[in-house]
Amino acid sequence: MVLPLPDWPAKVIGVPSTVVRSALFGLVKKGARRFVNREKIASWGGVTIRYTGSMLDQGDLDVWMQAIKRSKKDGLGNKVPCSLYSLLRDMGRKGRGKSDREWLKSSVNRMVACSVEIETEGAVYSGNLIREFFYDKHQECFIFSVNPRLAKLFTDDYTQIPLAVRQQLGSNFLKWLHAYILSHKATASHPHYIKVENLKNLSGSQRETRKFKADLKQALEEMKKMNILEEYWFTESNVLYFVRKKSVLLDYANLSDAP
Repeated sequence: MVLPLPDWPAKVIGVPSTVVRSALFGLVKKGARRFVNREKIASWGGVTIRYTGSMLDQGDLDVWMQAIKRSKKDGLGNKVPCSLYSLLRDMGRKGRGKSDREWLKSSVNRMVACSVEIETEGAVYSGNLIREFFYDKHQECFIFSVNPRLAKLFTDDYTQIPLAVRQQLGSNFLKWLHAYILSHKATASHPHYIKVENLKNLSGSQRETRKFKADLKQALEEMKKMNILEEYWFTESNVLYFVRKKSVLLDYANLSDAP
């Protein structure tokens, strides 16, 4: 079975908003990747995510986004040939060293071996994130496929993430926050707002709220410098408000934006 994905511009990759508004690909401390069994993952209201496997981070999301990008032409479920080097190159990595290649293999193996249960108002998905990944000696290339049933998650709403911008972001926190910001309309007339504690939980951060807020302020300033945010502010009750730049408002007519 092969299922089509929505159409989006070549310079962006679509990711289900339920994914980027959650801790599924969260902030994992180096050397602290836990193995969990049906653990409930912090997620957006109206969405339930349970996860089994080694916890995933933003590097894994980079890999998964490339799998989605390469599957888009012929639909999810199609077997897609590629080289490890081209995958790493398209993620902005050097791709020639053994450590990069081993990292990529480990990331793919995590997403083949995992089990994700995602329930939204419009869809329910249970399965892994990459269905298979193997080496074809005859074609001398790697071949992978993504479970086609994941296409159902794109029917609720999805976020378009510009690849060039994402590759400029220097930390996993910036990558997570950038995707989260893009998943909301956040206009001047209707700014997005969320409690800092709730945002911390959605990111998967294990830092104290006070330290998280300090990191958040620095990251938000970086988003302003990169012309992603127009403005942001905090209330006395520790609620963050932000407004996106009009220049990064693509086509988000189908997004829900309730806090």
